[in-house]
Amino acid sequence: MRIALLQSVSSALNPDTNFDALMVAAERAAAAGAQVLITPELFATGYVPEQLGAWLAREKIAGFAERFAAIARASGIAIVGSYPAARAVTRSTTSAAGDDSETDYEIRAGLWDDAGKKLVEYAKVHLWSASEHAVFQPANALSEIVVLHGRRVALQICYDIEFAEPARALASRGAEILFVPTAIDAGGRYVAETIVPARAAENGIYVAYVNHASLTGDVSDFLGGSVAVGPEGVRLAQAAAAPEMLIVDVPESGRVADSADYLGDRRPEVYAAWEADSRAAQEGR
Repeated sequence: MRIALLQSVSSALNPDTNFDALMVAAERAAAAGAQVLITPELFATGYVPEQLGAWLAREKIAGFAERFAAIARASGIAIVGSYPAARAVTRSTTSAAGDDSETDYEIRAGLWDDAGKKLVEYAKVHLWSASEHAVFQPANALSEIVVLHGRRVALQICYDIEFAEPARALASRGAEILFVPTAIDAGGRYVAETIVPARAAENGIYVAYVNHASLTGDVSDFLGGSVAVGPEGVRLAQAAAAPEMLIVDVPESGRVADSADYLGDRRPEVYAAWEADSRAAQEGR
């Protein structure tokens, strides 16, 4: 599979500008032979959680999923797009208007195929920092695994990849490739350089980790550093800090002969016993 990693600069709270830029990028990626284009976290609005709190409204974001789908159809390339999304929730108390239905927001990513059909939609499980928690609610569901151009793929979002459990759960269910939109500053360089390769190596999978580009190079600015990594932690390609589109060919076969088989050699029944012992020890204190 040939994939394109779109390390770009989103315009804050300006979806029209961002979707116009995505159309151009999708056409360019398709012309390069890519079969899927992956965007950074909250590409549609820009990753600006501090500003999103006051800006978000259902009517402003209701059409985001269809706009990603339309670009996939028009350009003939599958797209992984990230965006804020609303979910209806029922509170235990009733509002003054007598309506007990309110709105929470999630950070989501979706995958649409080259005909614009939604294959999977996923909401971020691990929120990062007080700024995200102030605006968004965490989800609980693991990504579904779907087939794209013959490969079993799934989604994570940013901070999710820094936890071992989700990637391991997906790999143990047969995922071959994880697409991970992210938004991380230069202080998190170790994630792209160490954690992402570790997740790929320990699970025998490919990971495409796509960040926003840096404009200033300052430590508080986005890192850039988008990376595609394969089993054994081998980098297939890595971007610098500036806006860039990486075009990467993901080989058909993952594990290298005679390499460690971390999934196959796991002993989950032993780990479960350890966990039970730990819980018993804690309860006995």
